[in-house]
Amino acid sequence: MKFAFSDCDMKSATVCMRSERRRQARPWFLVCVLLLGSLPGLAQSGVRREDRPRMGGVLRIKPYTGSFNVRLDPSLPGHVFVYEQIYDGLVRLDNNLNIVPALAEYWVISEDGRKYTFQLRRGARFHTGAEVTADDVKFSLERLLTPNSDAAFRQYFLPRVVGAQEFFEGRANAVSGFVSKDKFTFEIQWKNPYVSGLYLLCMFFCKILPRDLVLSQGNDFFLKPLGSGPFKFGYWIRDPKLNIVGVRMERNESYYGRKAYLEAVEFSPYYTEDQFRSQDVHIFPCVSDRLARPPYQLVEDGSFDSCFIAFGCRIPPLDDARVRRALTLAIDKNRLAEAATGSSYVPMVTHNIIPVKFPGFFPIDDKDGCDPKRAKAILDEAGVEIARDLPGLIVAEIRTQREDRKRISRELKTQIEALGIKVELKTVPDWAAIQKIETPYVFFFDWNTDFPDPENIIQLLFESRAIANQWMIGYFNPRIDQLLEKAQVEPSWARRTELFREIERILLEERPVLPLFSIRRRLSVQPFVRNVKLPPLGLYFMSAKDIWLER
Repeated sequence: MKFAFSDCDMKSATVCMRSERRRQARPWFLVCVLLLGSLPGLAQSGVRREDRPRMGGVLRIKPYTGSFNVRLDPSLPGHVFVYEQIYDGLVRLDNNLNIVPALAEYWVISEDGRKYTFQLRRGARFHTGAEVTADDVKFSLERLLTPNSDAAFRQYFLPRVVGAQEFFEGRANAVSGFVSKDKFTFEIQWKNPYVSGLYLLCMFFCKILPRDLVLSQGNDFFLKPLGSGPFKFGYWIRDPKLNIVGVRMERNESYYGRKAYLEAVEFSPYYTEDQFRSQDVHIFPCVSDRLARPPYQLVEDGSFDSCFIAFGCRIPPLDDARVRRALTLAIDKNRLAEAATGSSYVPMVTHNIIPVKFPGFFPIDDKDGCDPKRAKAILDEAGVEIARDLPGLIVAEIRTQREDRKRISRELKTQIEALGIKVELKTVPDWAAIQKIETPYVFFFDWNTDFPDPENIIQLLFESRAIANQWMIGYFNPRIDQLLEKAQVEPSWARRTELFREIERILLEERPVLPLFSIRRRLSVQPFVRNVKLPPLGLYFMSAKDIWLER
């Protein structure tokens, strides 16, 4: 497969026809120009003045989070929005989840799907002016696998890239599957076909760094980082006590693509609602109903956050799929969604385990709904006497200050108690503590995928060896493991999607978890801010390059 973005072969064949058409059309073109110029407003091509992008201005954004990390290292979870402005990767996702070029101008995938060759864009430069080379790419990806690094995402490369495990274990000086073929050609060699490899490379932790500077400066590099993105690090924003509370990023005038309209973007979790209401801040989480009304624009992102109820499958009688199904029939998802609703986020009820926005996946109908009478009948059919076999149930929750989480737990308790089961709310410090619970339990949790691949949910939650599965679910199904093994080496995208649909069908039948809803976060935007388009992965993956200020 080859992905290229030019049609040079067609140019010579069409140049004569184009010249002839231009010569024939010129008189009529002049007449049209004269007519349009004589009519007020028509010479504007139908575009309103306020809809035209304007250069300049400073955009101020408050994220959902309430703290700030000054180490802007894309290999670590952190301020992904900042990473997206300063750094670039080989490829990126557009707003329709299409993979499009970034630092790689085009790429070629071998027939067996095991080799990806990227041709780097000539003229792409870091903020220092140095060219981006294949050695920078190799270094940046290899850095994720360095044993003494804090990279949390090496798990996606270790089992897949040739030589990755040997490098990580110190048995090799380099990852043999990351190859700098020449100054502008980089190659990845996979152990098996990996059809989601390009999606993985779109993620923030695969951003490309200037090799020589990172080697010479170490971790100090990330205190004033340099990338190749549309904005460059300007300076830290400080409070009156000189504490760092945010970052200013300024337009990269040497960007290889279209330059950003904004002069600068300032990002701080410490901006206040008063600052937003006085129009000093331009994008703000919708924390109250008054921020959801005009004159403000209300924008909802489409992140892949999914919320579930997990059942402790290792403890009887929840080790019986019939009992788990009965409990799910007692749960009203709509009422739980109402309990979860807040000003800044809107839960959307779903019956899918794999998000429907993933390529190849579609909404699943709920054939059962909420039916407590049927739930009791299924318990009877399974020979379960509540007083004897399920006299009590724990609803476990992670210790939190979030009121929505507490409301969900209370509502879940009420619904299950309608079956005649005594429910206790139990707070635990973290996920790992759940596996120490020795009586039947259910657990509400949310899951945010790192990139849009069903494996990113299925393997990490339901594979028998998965840590999250062992900690909080305890569900082990050899058939799921077998299908996962097939999906991981399947070279056909269509066939791989079918394998994951089959896995999802089994999970919905056996019900180790109950999918509840996905979360849409809401942002309030000042009326003069234009072209705020949130990508499917949410606010943090938004590029500020396309935003402009009307005034």
